[in-house]
Amino acid sequence: RLCGINIDISKRKKLEAELQALAMTDVLTGIYNRRYFTQLLEKEMKRSQRYQTSFSLVMFDIDHFKQVNDTYGHDVGDLVLKEVVSLIKTRIRKTDFFARWGGEEFIILLLNTSYEQAAILAESMRELLQNTSLPQVGRVTASFGVSSYQANESIDALLKRVDDLVYQAKRNGRNCVRVDRY
Repeated sequence: RLCGINIDISKRKKLEAELQALAMTDVLTGIYNRRYFTQLLEKEMKRSQRYQTSFSLVMFDIDHFKQVNDTYGHDVGDLVLKEVVSLIKTRIRKTDFFARWGGEEFIILLLNTSYEQAAILAESMRELLQNTSLPQVGRVTASFGVSSYQANESIDALLKRVDDLVYQAKRNGRNCVRVDRY
């Protein structure tokens, strides 16, 4: 005698996949979220230490974004965030990791990339944003920081360096790129 149970688990698997995606991505922009990006960064730091590979970070913050929300409303602000993400995606490689760091701040992990190469990329992204007119708001700009990982550096130290560069760009007039030349 043979007895069996047949259960369709496709709905459960679909739900698991949706939960996995929610745990990794920013709901608004569809790119990685801060939590997942931090996990990726920790893994890359270990890989870099083991294999002596290089990587760089580019962090940027949309200039005067509060004015966009105050002038046009949060719905338009959300559209600006989506448009900026879409534009930046045209400049980065499929192997790079792009995340929303918080609010209007973003970060990109560039594998096997020197700070010089990352600076060139950041400048091209800055120019792209500056020269693109977005629906309803016109042109937006961003302030960029670029830094490369240094052997045995902590994640907090690396993130602080690149974040400080973004704020240095903000203090120096915005719409510019600041590079840490370590």
